[in-house]
This record gives sequence, structure tokens and C-alpha cells, in this order.
Amino acid sequence: MENTGTREDFRAAFNELRSEASSLPEMSLDEINAEISEARSERLSGDHDRMKATDTLAQDLKRAEDRANKEGWIDADEFDKKMGL
Repeated sequence: MENTGTREDFRAAFNELRSEASSLPEMSLDEINAEISEARSERLSGDHDRMKATDTLAQDLKRAEDRANKEGWIDADEFDKKMGL
């Protein structure tokens, strides 16, 4: 990753974020930990959903390959014609 900003640019961005955060309510350590825990749970849930979708796709592709091996493959031109491409 290329660094294109100057030190002053980064300092200004940091100070702007700090200023924006100053209007937010203070959080206790327990509240912060609860938010971290919730974010991790959501991320892991999303990972599980992606893994499940990947597994389903792999199964579908395997069934399609088995069917093509049994019934025969078509060439790319025939595929394009059937798909109207």
C-alpha cells in the first residue's frame, strides 16, 4: 500500500476523528467488550453462512459434472446458442 499523505494530513485526519468522537457517550469497559463480542459473533455467523453457501455450490457443481459425464458435454458454441448469447 502506497503512502501518499503527509504527516500533517494524517495528524489532521486523526484530530478530526478525535473531535467527532468527543460528542459520543463514554462507554464502560464492559460495554466495549460486549460490542466486541457481538461483532465477533456476527462475523462468525457470516463466515458460517459463506461456508454453507460454498458447500452448497460445490455440491451443485458436482451434480452438474456427474450429469454432464452421464448425458454428455456440450461445446461452448452450443452453450452460447442455447443461452441466446
